[in-house]
Amino acid sequence: MRIHRKLIIAYALVALVCGGFSAAGGVYIVLAQGGVARLSGAAILQVVGVSLLAILVCVGAASWMVMSLCEPLWELKRRVQNVRKTNQDLEVYSPARNEIGELAEEVDELRSQLLRRIYAEQKNAKRLLSLSRISSYLDVVNGVRQVCNAALEIVMRELGMKVGAVYLLDETGENLDLNAHEGLPARLPPAARKYPAALGVIGRTVQSGQVLYSDPDVAESWLREVAPNRDDLAQIVTIPLGSSSGNQGVMVLGGDKARLASHEDIEMLTAMGSQIGAAIDNARTLQHSQHNLHHIQGLLNISQEVARSLNLQAVLDMILMQAKQLIEVDTCAIFRVDSRNKELRIVRSAGLNPEYVASVCLKIGEGTAGRAVSERRPITIADAAIDPSFSELEMLVRQEGYYSVLAVPLLGPDRVFGAIEVYSPQRRQFQEEEVQLLSIFANQVSVAIANAELHESATNRLTALNALFETVGFLSASSDPNEIMDMVVNQVSKLFPCNLAYIMLEHSSSHELEVVVSRGFSDRCKEQHVDHHIIPLRKCWALKKGSQFVVEDDKRDFACPEIIAEGPAKSYACAPLSAGGKTFGVMHMSSDESHRFAAEDIDLFTTLANQVAISVERAQLFQRVEQLAITDPLTELHNYRYFRERLSESLRYAKRNERPVSLLMMDLDHFKQHNDTFGHPSGDGVLRKLADVVRDSLREVDFSARYGGEEFTVILHDTDKEGATAVAEKIRASIEKMAFFGDNSSPVVHRTISIGIAAFPADASSDEALINEADAALYRAKELGRNRVCIAGNVGELRPVAVQPGPASQAADVESRMDRGELSR
Repeated sequence: MRIHRKLIIAYALVALVCGGFSAAGGVYIVLAQGGVARLSGAAILQVVGVSLLAILVCVGAASWMVMSLCEPLWELKRRVQNVRKTNQDLEVYSPARNEIGELAEEVDELRSQLLRRIYAEQKNAKRLLSLSRISSYLDVVNGVRQVCNAALEIVMRELGMKVGAVYLLDETGENLDLNAHEGLPARLPPAARKYPAALGVIGRTVQSGQVLYSDPDVAESWLREVAPNRDDLAQIVTIPLGSSSGNQGVMVLGGDKARLASHEDIEMLTAMGSQIGAAIDNARTLQHSQHNLHHIQGLLNISQEVARSLNLQAVLDMILMQAKQLIEVDTCAIFRVDSRNKELRIVRSAGLNPEYVASVCLKIGEGTAGRAVSERRPITIADAAIDPSFSELEMLVRQEGYYSVLAVPLLGPDRVFGAIEVYSPQRRQFQEEEVQLLSIFANQVSVAIANAELHESATNRLTALNALFETVGFLSASSDPNEIMDMVVNQVSKLFPCNLAYIMLEHSSSHELEVVVSRGFSDRCKEQHVDHHIIPLRKCWALKKGSQFVVEDDKRDFACPEIIAEGPAKSYACAPLSAGGKTFGVMHMSSDESHRFAAEDIDLFTTLANQVAISVERAQLFQRVEQLAITDPLTELHNYRYFRERLSESLRYAKRNERPVSLLMMDLDHFKQHNDTFGHPSGDGVLRKLADVVRDSLREVDFSARYGGEEFTVILHDTDKEGATAVAEKIRASIEKMAFFGDNSSPVVHRTISIGIAAFPADASSDEALINEADAALYRAKELGRNRVCIAGNVGELRPVAVQPGPASQAADVESRMDRGELSR
């Protein structure tokens, strides 16, 4: 519209100019021709043209005037149209604009959430990075103090702190001991090194187990001790060091900038504290284990010395030295009871004044040692200066300066030998672990004293003592209880004027005594099994008395109604076999003559019984330990390590004697599926029953072991492949027929087994190669569908032994085909 208006105005102006020129031209023509009458045709045409031009000029002028008058109306119309169009656009785009606005708001909200999440993830990543650095740093550090130093260093570096310290709870839990510090003076006062666990902000952290941010004024009591001149600290942070076994202590940090504690910061510091606490707990556990190992090694050394040494003084000195080291004291002493005067005197000591040692003489019941002897229990005194028995300990406190005392009695089989005491200059309560450890030392002292007394008495009274201790030497060298008892009974029959000698041992389950070794029974008695006679435990007078039971004349003395003899036993003696405070048998000798045994004979016989008891117990313990070392605890078959030893021995024997040896490798089919379905307890039951089947299927000369997991192995001596195949098939068939317990929903399940066989020398010449061949045969049995026996071929080929599949084998075959993808589940 604006363009049209401009064109019209231009047109009007042109018309007006042209009209003016035309009018002027017409007037000029008329005047030049002398009037209208004298005009020619051409002139007339000129006049007409000029007139038309004038008309056009008038029209242009009129149009210009009209346009000028209509201009406001056109502008108003244009504006009305614009308003109408705008209203139409608003009606069309208003909902979309609202939606766009809402979407923009949502986009802003999502962007804000994303930024917050990114910020949180960045902080989380930073926290995890810090934790990983702490973990990697602590993994290579050993020792509690080293862990504390390393943890403090890395935490201060991560958080930008200026000072720090690590306090750990002591054994009482009442105090915190300083274990590491940074940024503090090298020499700190005692009050800063041992801090009360319930004091100030540190105590609140220990009790609450929470991270605390505090002003320096709140932690003034701690800062006053550790950093009295530090004015640049603006904030104190205390972090609890917790672990699964409890609170270990607290880490105290000081910074020059005060920071607001966010939830994420507290979580990160709590995680750091837990990680450091766990590392400290592990370090403490390791130290405790090493400490216990040191204890065990010390006790082992003492036991060996007691077992092999006849020098009582040397043994006692060694025990005192070990007691000082393991209980961490400087002074200890051993008291002996003088049975004639009922007094106790110090016979060996370490760290005590010789004058004090010579002056000590206690009645039974006096002092800590006398009370321990009379009450037959450990006695502890935390502070001798305030103990009710101060008068008895006055000399100890006044002359020696010791306040804490622990005394343990030396208990023998039938009497108390004395007591062992340890002393501490500090006022403290001895821990239960220390009491137990000293009790073990006391037992060793008792054994040493008993052995020494027996040895001395026998040496002084009997010329046959050389034979006795030769026997004892044999006992110490033997680790077979049966060999020990057989040797002793044989020696008794030679040393003493007896017709019959035997040893009876207790059955723990039936509480009866049974003859296990004897000399003197005739063949007729052996045929009637008199040599394996059993009597009730409660009817044995030697066990009732707890000491030897002697009958010199069965007509005059009280006779035992349960005596075992081939003929009339007119005199006899029974000695209990006791060791370690436990009685487990009786040794007996008898004669068909009255008054056949002298007092020296009875003493020697009792001494020998005591030695037998100690040796038998030691040998039984050795056998139990040895058996545990080579036995799988679940199946009670031999373990893998012992299997490798026996296999090497079997092959060496077979090579020397040119005899065959076969090896069976067995594996339960789908055993993992059984465990996943019925649980590991049910699987353990399957393994135990399988072990029973294997044991029942073998000869005594054969060997069986658990190879690992559900795999078992069998060594068949002097057996070729054919014989091994028969044994393997017997085991396989027995397992296939056997019912196993699954669970309450499926109480009866069936299992199958796959077996591989390899033989020496047919398949391999070394133990490793033989195992590989048998294992390859087992693998082939698995590939062929399980529940079968496969034999290694002479040239490396494998040939399966055909089996008739039963229900269990059919199920196993279906499962195998499913595993190979031949059938869909």
